[in-house]
Amino acid sequence: MRLGGESDPRNKALMKMFNLINIGERAGSGVPNIFNVWADEGWKEPIIEERFDPDRTVLTLSFVKKVSEKSVRKKVSEKSVRKKAPEKSVRKKVTKKTQAHYDAILAFMNTDVWYKASDLAGVLGIKETRTKELLRSLVEDGLLADNGVTKGRKYKKV
Repeated sequence: MRLGGESDPRNKALMKMFNLINIGERAGSGVPNIFNVWADEGWKEPIIEERFDPDRTVLTLSFVKKVSEKSVRKKVSEKSVRKKAPEKSVRKKVTKKTQAHYDAILAFMNTDVWYKASDLAGVLGIKETRTKELLRSLVEDGLLADNGVTKGRKYKKV
């Protein structure tokens, strides 16, 4: 069945009807064509399963993209790099402007005083959403601590 070349229809009457309207070639190329289409689309290879009593052959078709070994190896190596390497080497490079914002935040903040993002946004002269991104990065680096709440989150220098 997988190799093709032999045609053995289960419903001969239906096969004859298809032949009358010029559909189907009775060449045994149907299943190999399905496998070729699935390979061309990059989907997971169909699974052929044989069952007995009653005799059945089941072809399971999945529309899920298959993952190549190369991409799996890449993901595994990225994870191992993240675990082994220090946090800063994995993160993308910081621009001069972003570094200036980090320095300004750290210079403005006093130890053991809690600040809102809106307080710091006013000092930096940037929008509050960008300020929150900067603060989140500083918390990840361990330079700041947050109070752990979602609304009304505050930050302090460590």
